[in-house]
Amino acid sequence: MWAEWFYMQCVEIVSGRSREKKTKAPLQSLSVSTPMTCDLHDKSVEIPNVLEKAAHALNKEWLAGIVRESIGALEQEFFAASACAQVAKLRALVLDATHAELLAVFYLLLNIDHSLKTRVLLMDAGNEKRIARFLLDLRQELVAGFFCSEQSVTEFVQACSDGYCIA
Repeated sequence: MWAEWFYMQCVEIVSGRSREKKTKAPLQSLSVSTPMTCDLHDKSVEIPNVLEKAAHALNKEWLAGIVRESIGALEQEFFAASACAQVAKLRALVLDATHAELLAVFYLLLNIDHSLKTRVLLMDAGNEKRIARFLLDLRQELVAGFFCSEQSVTEFVQACSDGYCIA
């Protein structure tokens, strides 16, 4: 079943593949700040280069919130809001995930969740063409390459970041 397969892929990401290779995450700038007046959970907030900002470790809680909302949207869309064991396990895995693992799940959800795609486009309305190009690359190359190869989670996240930079 689709839910079980997606859950198994996410479990592999969070528990297995990233800890086997032990590769170091790329260095990230710590100079990201958000004004205290902004509510990042408001869906109408515009955030320029939202995908670049999601990659910064300082935004882990914000990213986790978006991932949880996306999981909820998928549950509404595909399971008619009924309880699903795989979705519950996925939510539990997201709670303990590292930032790289959370980013990997975010990119995988961005590939399949229409509401998340729409939200990202609304947050970064000035980069619509860039995001659209990245979403095509994500679907056609990055996610397919990740599942077909032995990439680590860190390599997948870096490939997605690189893909957005050149989009």
